[in-house]
Amino acid sequence: MSRQTINHWRNHDPEFMNEIRSRRRQVWENNKDKMSELIEKALEIVKKNLDNEDPKVRLKVALQVLKYSGMQSAMKEEKEESQQPSGDNITDILVRALEGIHVQPGQGRLEEGKRPDATPKA
Repeated sequence: MSRQTINHWRNHDPEFMNEIRSRRRQVWENNKDKMSELIEKALEIVKKNLDNEDPKVRLKVALQVLKYSGMQSAMKEEKEESQQPSGDNITDILVRALEGIHVQPGQGRLEEGKRPDATPKA
C-alpha cells in the first residue's frame, strides 16, 4: 500500500477520517490519567524554575510559559493595534518586570541590576 493512498484516505475518505478520530479518542481516554499526572509533574518543574536562583533560567522559563499560554501572540496583536505605548499594556508591564536583568558582555550570563557595557571593544 502506497503512502499516497493512505494520505488520500486520511484527507478525503470520511469513513477513514472518522475511524482515525475515534481511535485517537480511545487512545486519549485510555491514557488521560497518565497524561494528567505527567502534566502535573511538568508544571511543578516549571513552577520551581520560575523561582530559580539564576535569573537567566527564570527568564527562559517565564518566556516559555508566555509562549505556550498564547500571551506572546496577544502581545504582538496588542502592539500592532496600539502604536503609542500606554504604560499599562502587557508588553510594557513585561519590559518593566525584566528591566533589571541583563546579559553581561563576554560572560554569557545574566546578572540582576547591572546593565551591559555599551562601549564597543576596539
